[in-house]
Amino acid sequence: MGRQPAQHRLRLGRYSATGVTYSVTICCLDRQPLLVSDAAKVIVAEAVQGMLGRGFARLDGYVIMPDHLRLVFELGAGKDLAGAVGDLKKYIARRINAALGRSGRLWQRGCFDHAIRGEEDYRRYLEYMLGNPVRAGLANRIDECPWGRVGPWEAPTA
Repeated sequence: MGRQPAQHRLRLGRYSATGVTYSVTICCLDRQPLLVSDAAKVIVAEAVQGMLGRGFARLDGYVIMPDHLRLVFELGAGKDLAGAVGDLKKYIARRINAALGRSGRLWQRGCFDHAIRGEEDYRRYLEYMLGNPVRAGLANRIDECPWGRVGPWEAPTA
């Protein structure tokens, strides 16, 4: 029996439920720094906020790094985790490719996700996400990173 593709291994045991809060990491193809420009970061920030009501019930925070995006959000009704993340990835890829005059894939297949289990787990993942720019040497303090935001922002109600 051969090795399973990495994207298949990422899906093994994936839990997807409305109302659950997730920590998700989406990586650029081959970890290229495709999100380094301010134009790309604006596109990503607008797209992440735009997922409220379109897959995210609540957005607790996000950090845009040069080669990946980290999010903490509550999954909304009408989408599973793969569908919500897939919609976000497709939208961002189309917009960034058009803005930067490039073509082809922007993201690695799949994502890394974790269903948040309790208040301590939530705090730990949010702090880890927000500390990412400091650990990468992009900021001296968490509050210095202009491309990291903490909510929560709620989806509009009908």
